[in-house]
Amino acid sequence: MDRKIKIIYLINTFLFGGAQKMVLDLATYLDKNKFAVTVCSLRQDDLKTNKYYDAQRVAAQHGFDFVAMSDKRNTLVRIYDLFVFLRKVKPDIVHCHLPWSVILGVIAARLAGIRQIIIHEHNTHKFYSFKVRWLTKILRKFVRLTICYSPEVEQEIFSRCNFFSSATEKLQYNSYTIFNGVDLEGAKIIQAKIDLEAKRQSLGTDAGKTVVLSVARLLPWKGQANLIRALAIALKEIKNLVLLIAGGGIEEPNLRQLAKDLGLNNDQVIFLGPRGDVPEILAVIDIFSSVLSYPPDFSSESIGLSTLEAMAFALPVIVGDYQGVEKIIQDKVNGLVLAPNDKQQLAEAIIDLAKNLVWRQTLGNGARALIAEKFSWSQISLIYQNLYNLIAKN
Repeated sequence: MDRKIKIIYLINTFLFGGAQKMVLDLATYLDKNKFAVTVCSLRQDDLKTNKYYDAQRVAAQHGFDFVAMSDKRNTLVRIYDLFVFLRKVKPDIVHCHLPWSVILGVIAARLAGIRQIIIHEHNTHKFYSFKVRWLTKILRKFVRLTICYSPEVEQEIFSRCNFFSSATEKLQYNSYTIFNGVDLEGAKIIQAKIDLEAKRQSLGTDAGKTVVLSVARLLPWKGQANLIRALAIALKEIKNLVLLIAGGGIEEPNLRQLAKDLGLNNDQVIFLGPRGDVPEILAVIDIFSSVLSYPPDFSSESIGLSTLEAMAFALPVIVGDYQGVEKIIQDKVNGLVLAPNDKQQLAEAIIDLAKNLVWRQTLGNGARALIAEKFSWSQISLIYQNLYNLIAKN
């Protein structure tokens, strides 16, 4: 048998987020007969307080290693510790996720003599400070490849877009786009086993309600305020609507005050906080909304990971009409595409879906069919396996 390819996934932290989930899912789905995987977090303290991602348990269940580095504050010491760790493990590939792991990881890996380094871009660089953008641009010269989670991000950084697939035979470029994967089979299993009434009660609502869900960090540009305003409009016609907002962030006090100012009570808008049971929540809700409120010059996240997960659960999804959304969502076929920041249009979409079960099912079935065709982890993992094989050969 050929020697397994050693891969280290390096990430800033294991606080709640899509990047963390993507790393754990990818580590889970890679063929363990061909790849020896280690997930490495740059922080230890998060593991003590983070009840949402039990990375150590996931690693033990799915046959990969998990390591958390010391929380020493001195950057040079942390680079040295990471350098020593990489020299000991001797990975074939270091795959860095999120800016801090890119900065520390690329430097430590190069000092350790590792040349096959991948940077993974999970966000537009417009979110980052000038210093982070500048450092990343310099360090990109010392890595093998950059993977972008959306074509919009690759277009922003490299002014082009190249999709990598399981059939790609040669690495012709220094950047590629690979979409995030979704656990389609896991979604089906959860739906078959979930106790809808009990789960809804645990969320503060009941089986007689029509439930709308938003999953995202509570930040100004994530659009929860627009969704709350739309709900207030929709409730004038549909009395049994409930909005669940999953996620934490700096906007929570403002969003709570907005709901109060609009006369919405705690049974109509329920703040769930950061959650580790999002798949179980998706299994018991009716409508998923990811309509965002990006400024006009933002174009990075036409479809987020949580939206793809909702589609795997055969849910009707509502998304904003941002650049690139047409590559995934076909309006009124596998989702609804609305003008961003239009609370009236969003309210009308929620009302239509709440009134018509058949319409919800039609859009949900189209959504799940799309995931099965393009975004299941069984397919995406093969793409990464092909990528790692090509890199390891060079």
